[in-house]
Amino acid sequence: MVGCKVIIVEAFDLDWYPGWCKAVLKDCNEVEHILEEKLPVIGLEERDVHSLPVETYIAVEVVKDLGDTVEIDTA
Repeated sequence: MVGCKVIIVEAFDLDWYPGWCKAVLKDCNEVEHILEEKLPVIGLEERDVHSLPVETYIAVEVVKDLGDTVEIDTA
């Protein structure tokens, strides 16, 4: 597992535990991929998302090393 940078751009369902967030992951071609996940899975707490955007890292698995880039699995 390695860390992959994402930007948390939105937090929602904060009235319900554990709360959710929307994260943007940019690939090597500058294409944005939107991930929606529970705050604790991303490694954040509700207090961490009050001043968005927030930069953080998520754990990903490297599937294939392509030299200058890698193919990852975010599951």
